[in-house]
Amino acid sequence: MTVAALTDGRAQIQGDGVTNRVDLPFQFVDQTNLQVIHTSTEGETTIWIYQQSPGNWSYSGGNFSTGTVFFDAAALQTGEQLTVLLVSGFDQPYSLAGGEIDPTVMERAMDRTAINMQSVATRALMENNGGFDLLGRRVTNGIEAADNGDLPTLQQVLEIASLPGAQGPKGPVGDQGPTGPAGAQGPEGPQGPQGERGPLGYEGPRGPTGLQGPEGPRGPEGPTGPTGSQGPIGIQGTQGPEGPVGKSFDPDASGLTADRSAYNAEPANFSFLDVETGTVYFKLSNDIAAWSEGVPFGRGPQGLQGTQGIQGPAGPVGIVHRGNWASSQSYDVGDTVSHDGSYYICVEAHTNVLPEDAATQWDIVSSKGERGLQGQQGIQGPEGPQGIQGPEGIQGAKGDTGAQGPTGAQGPQGLQGDPGLIYRGMWSSGETYNSDETVTYNGSAYISLTVNVGQNPSTSPDDWGLLSAKGDTGATGATGPQGAQGPVGSTSYDAGTLDGLNSTQFVRSDASDTMAGTYTVTGNLTVQGSCYVGKNGGSDSNAYFYDDNSNTWRSLQWDDSVNHFRFEDNSGSFWKVSGVSDTSSSSSTIFPIGHVIDVSGGGSNYTINSSVPARTANTLFYGVSGGSALSGTWRARGRIEVNSSNRFYVCQRVA
Repeated sequence: MTVAALTDGRAQIQGDGVTNRVDLPFQFVDQTNLQVIHTSTEGETTIWIYQQSPGNWSYSGGNFSTGTVFFDAAALQTGEQLTVLLVSGFDQPYSLAGGEIDPTVMERAMDRTAINMQSVATRALMENNGGFDLLGRRVTNGIEAADNGDLPTLQQVLEIASLPGAQGPKGPVGDQGPTGPAGAQGPEGPQGPQGERGPLGYEGPRGPTGLQGPEGPRGPEGPTGPTGSQGPIGIQGTQGPEGPVGKSFDPDASGLTADRSAYNAEPANFSFLDVETGTVYFKLSNDIAAWSEGVPFGRGPQGLQGTQGIQGPAGPVGIVHRGNWASSQSYDVGDTVSHDGSYYICVEAHTNVLPEDAATQWDIVSSKGERGLQGQQGIQGPEGPQGIQGPEGIQGAKGDTGAQGPTGAQGPQGLQGDPGLIYRGMWSSGETYNSDETVTYNGSAYISLTVNVGQNPSTSPDDWGLLSAKGDTGATGATGPQGAQGPVGSTSYDAGTLDGLNSTQFVRSDASDTMAGTYTVTGNLTVQGSCYVGKNGGSDSNAYFYDDNSNTWRSLQWDDSVNHFRFEDNSGSFWKVSGVSDTSSSSSTIFPIGHVIDVSGGGSNYTINSSVPARTANTLFYGVSGGSALSGTWRARGRIEVNSSNRFYVCQRVA
């Protein structure tokens, strides 16, 4: 082939935290012809090493053609810059001495030589002459050498190659010598044409500030043209036909109204569906909580209510479980109790008869068994792909339950099917996925087409194929009528311990209704009764809330020593929770902590935060004498002075 003279021997992009590739416009052989340079927002440059930190870059293409450099998008943030340069090692892997020269060998040698010369010219001009040749021409490397007058000649390349090499690393700062006398300022030369901006070089020493020239006169301001008159409003056209139904839309996330704040840090164009209000929101930018106005999301009309089914006959009266046996409890026939690990039923009404084998008032239902060995957990089978949800039909009337037919004979075992897909669960950016392995991501299922790591299934169609897209949320069906209340059945419970539970079981309490250990609820927790925190003799009681700003749990605390609520702020300091009084009595002496009043101090002089003996002086104002003393400790927060014998203080209860 012939190595064409391409564009500049470099490629440069600005970071945005999302882009992870640089397309190269020039031809190269392999990674030895590439130099990847990272420039920080402060202008500091770092050379990324091939497939090593920082950068972890790789490439595709090459072998005497163009290609692409890939890297981690997180390593190139907004304000940072990445430059890929064409470089050359000046090595000659072919020997042309002796015998007939293979045309392929000769062609490869000429190709490598052309790439080396382009690399020398580009690097030398960029680093030493701002991208221009010795005659002031821009090195553009046109399509054909014969048609491009800006290409350097061999003589120019040799001249460029003789220029000083690239600047080496900056050495340590030496001792500053004495300041020499300032020389006379030379005449200012004419300003040349502004060239294209070259790469950012090392910052040199700051020179002396020149004299500021005089400000030129301001030119006259032109007159403002007249404003044209507004044309008449045209008539409204007829409404066009209804357009076709658009493509289905799958939001990136959905949840309750309160759940939207969990996605405040998502990037621009991220969508969230509020399932409570049927509204969809979009991120307008990468800023925190930059949400758009809500857009109504297609919620269909409520379906028809089905007819009420025929009420079945009342079932037999069940047994009544009375919990653990108690000597003071009266028991009727049909009552059941638990005692010493066994289960008994009352056959004769009585009081204070211990359930045991010899008692005629009790029959044993189940004896306490020995604790068996824990079985091995079975292997979890692969999860099949989610099918498309069909439309919900109208609920029909409930029919009578038919008699159960006989069990049919077992059919012959079928042939073994093809191996199924391997399900790897939710997609993770740190996992390696092989071909034919499946994952779920944002409600959709994908299959791996290649061996890949860190390739997002929703944005990498070359690495992932879509198995099934996330379905739309179906309409909520009508609530059926409430059925008649049935008889009270058995209230027996499983008094197992908390140990040995697997992922399919609910947390159980022990016989004393106590759960031990630490539990994490990832969803919402609703308590319909009362919620109690603390215990007798358990010191202060705390409820903790997570602070994202300091990555610390902050406490809302009941302080036993002062019998008051306190809360922890972002600096870790505790403050008492103040209250508001709603009393209407002028003689009240009890107010909540944090309450503020005005106190007449007469000629007394109280400093800020000093204790003030607040009292009910009369029905019009509080004072420091007379009346009844107010409960608690009151401190001065400020003073209003009428004169030296008439001062008022703003006081607050603090304890």
